[in-house]
Amino acid sequence: MSEQEILLSVRNLRTLIKTANGTFSAVDGVNFDLEKGKALGIVGESGSGKTMLSMSILGLLPQTARISEGEVFLNGEDLRTLSKKEYKKIRGKKIGTIFQEPLTSFDPLYTIGDQIAESLKHHCGLKRSEARIKVIELLETVGIPRPESVYDEFPFQLSGGMRQRAMIAMALAPSPEIIIADEPTTALDVTIQAQILELLKDLQKERNVTVLFVSHDLGVIAEIVDEVMVVYGGQVMEHTDVNNLFYNPAHPYTKALLKARPTLTTEGKRLRAIAGQVPSLEARPSGCPFHPRCEQATEKCSKKAPPMTVLENSIRVACWLYCHENEKSGEQPNV
Repeated sequence: MSEQEILLSVRNLRTLIKTANGTFSAVDGVNFDLEKGKALGIVGESGSGKTMLSMSILGLLPQTARISEGEVFLNGEDLRTLSKKEYKKIRGKKIGTIFQEPLTSFDPLYTIGDQIAESLKHHCGLKRSEARIKVIELLETVGIPRPESVYDEFPFQLSGGMRQRAMIAMALAPSPEIIIADEPTTALDVTIQAQILELLKDLQKERNVTVLFVSHDLGVIAEIVDEVMVVYGGQVMEHTDVNNLFYNPAHPYTKALLKARPTLTTEGKRLRAIAGQVPSLEARPSGCPFHPRCEQATEKCSKKAPPMTVLENSIRVACWLYCHENEKSGEQPNV
């Protein structure tokens, strides 16, 4: 991968959260590159650090959290060097966001059209009349019927699926280089979820938009992304392409996630659960964070975090089971 192709680059990113019991790592030494026009999925159980990672990239951390070290480059520019005002401009114009529940993301006191138009006026310098025309075009693009009427409607007047389409229109409004979608289909029923995923795929292809897609649902991930990063305990367990994820998983955690998902053959049967629970921030274990739940864990797993090892097909995995295959890889420990 050449540097010219890389849009987003994250290096040794660490995010700390302060609690009543101390300060703990929510994102712990994450590294990855995302090519222009590609879609990268971040997957893991609830509490694994997916959303905290995306919020760290967006610069939308809560007051109790802060990035302690690391770099976030967008087109070669380190976002961590920007002021809050500069970051806000980048976030609106170059980085689009789609959140899980648009009803809480839209302001209930303003119409859908006015809120999308505000983004165009602020970031693109359009006049009110120009912004209205552009917004109506966007609403039509994302498949909203009667867009002229919807422009003047309030968020509560739309269904969940229509609100999510409007949220996608808002994310696309300033023509961003990358869209970060955090569980954008979780609150939707299966039929509407499929429509939204199809819409996102079509828009990505037509506009060549780069996508960072956060989800706990492997089925959703399979539909939308090119590569997948499996996250647990704030660390990357495995980074692979989407085909290898399902047909050649490497990390025991990835394999456990796949075994726990429902399939046609599991209909009417009890699903296989991963033993134990995702540890809280205060109870993160030493060594590999997954070792207390791993069926293949050894004593070494509990004492030292494994390095990120590169396997064939460019699969990257942080697990002691594979270290002997690439002992001279030069990869740094994933800690």
